[in-house]
Amino acid sequence: MILAHVYKLKPSNSQSQKMNDWLNMLRAFYNFCLRDRIEAYEQVRSPVLGNYSRLDNRGDRN
Repeated sequence: MILAHVYKLKPSNSQSQKMNDWLNMLRAFYNFCLRDRIEAYEQVRSPVLGNYSRLDNRGDRN
């Protein structure tokens, strides 16, 4: 059996911090896209209409 590497390389502190920053940024972007997609799915499934959908003008009366 041939090993691809003999020694494991460990990142320096700055490299480790940079990788963690990238992972956090990618997680945040993934969660943003996922939330956006879920909201779009829910909007298609049951549309949320605002006050403009009312046929009478009850909001204008005092």
